[in-house]
Amino acid sequence: ELSFCFAAEPQQLDFNNNKYNTSHNKRRSAMEVRPNENDVLLGRGHFVNKYPGNQRFRDVVEEQKPFYIAAVKRKDKRNIAIGIINAIQSSNPPGRFLVDSKDSKISILSDGAWEVASPDKALQKVLHRLRENKAKGE
Repeated sequence: ELSFCFAAEPQQLDFNNNKYNTSHNKRRSAMEVRPNENDVLLGRGHFVNKYPGNQRFRDVVEEQKPFYIAAVKRKDKRNIAIGIINAIQSSNPPGRFLVDSKDSKISILSDGAWEVASPDKALQKVLHRLRENKAKGE
């Protein structure tokens, strides 16, 4: 059970850390990966919505929405989002934010059709989710 509030100094997201980086091929900017149960799949549709990592991600975001709504400074709102990313990445196995590398509906179900999203894309996804509907049931 996660319960936290992040309103400290701004943090830098480092996806080049070996713990999260899946790219071992210097010639390619991204390497296709197979999602694990803690990964957050960026996309649409039933498969993505029901994916275990996405369900956990939505739960963590819902826990943090009251802190996000109460935060006045943009820096504090951003730090709450970074805290959510850190919580996902601290899972065992570490969760990643993945994008469909083939950009097609068929590849969502295929193995190795995902690549790690950029830190900015992950942050934008979390911030968007925090802004949605402000709070559950509201």
